[in-house]
Amino acid sequence: MVGATYGILTHTWSFTLAVVLLGGIYFLLRNARPALHRIGMDEHGFQYDDTFTEWKDCADFWLVRLPTHTELRILRKAGWNRETVIQTGSVDPVLIRNTLSPFLRERKNQKERLLDYLIRIFKL
Repeated sequence: MVGATYGILTHTWSFTLAVVLLGGIYFLLRNARPALHRIGMDEHGFQYDDTFTEWKDCADFWLVRLPTHTELRILRKAGWNRETVIQTGSVDPVLIRNTLSPFLRERKNQKERLLDYLIRIFKL
């Protein structure tokens, strides 16, 4: 609201339009339920929806503990979309670690990235 008012007062119509459109998109998406994905793992690799990735194509994994849940992040060795992020819900992180350790190296001290932190805080 403040941004749109500023745009109107300073006659920057493109800025006003951008602020109004962003506000509208936020209003439409704020109550949207997150999409459910199908995830499976076995001794050969993991399946995320319709994409199967073998363990040999993955570099490593790490777990990020957040206030409400834990995220499993698996990094592929190549490709444009190299990182898979899985919100684990109520699954025990120790169980995940024990399951993946025979196949992938774990990054022990990996923290949440600043951009991911800001997205989570501002609920984008």
